[in-house]
Amino acid sequence: MTVEQDPKIIGFLTAHGWGEASFFPMTSDASARRYARLLHSGRSGVLMDARDVARTQTEQFCKISDLLRAHGLSAPEIYARDFSSGFLLLEDFGDKVFSRLMDGDPKREDALYRNAIDMLVHLRTLVPPRSLTVASSDVLGLGRLRKQQLMTWGAQVCANAPTYLLHCDKVHLHALDHHP
Repeated sequence: MTVEQDPKIIGFLTAHGWGEASFFPMTSDASARRYARLLHSGRSGVLMDARDVARTQTEQFCKISDLLRAHGLSAPEIYARDFSSGFLLLEDFGDKVFSRLMDGDPKREDALYRNAIDMLVHLRTLVPPRSLTVASSDVLGLGRLRKQQLMTWGAQVCANAPTYLLHCDKVHLHALDHHP
């Protein structure tokens, strides 16, 4: 069954004014979530189908989005949520990713990386609410070997990084070690 034929999805979208939307499948992330871009009456949105993901993970996603937005950072606005069904209707940020922006205008590379680093530094200063649990490296699937590989990769990146990356003392490669 395709997304646009799924009665549960259609019911969710109809309840929130998107029942007549056109569907365009999107590349999924590294989870069991599925995504579709929606177009309806000149608006675009993103359907997150998280039925195959634990409800708590979807709730955490929403808490993180709310936290980031409350601190002036960019995260998708959540137009509608139905945790019991596993659906979210999200703001659509489009498909402009850093690599495409840099390919289109290589002179923007430094500015884009500087903005990303500034965001990471700002993100590191935020205090998450107590209701937001921290995923351990085991939950993330990062055993000791994987953490060592990541540390090695990070060291290689720093060795070849532009100077402004090396002076950012609030960004730590060992961040995964904070939560066993």
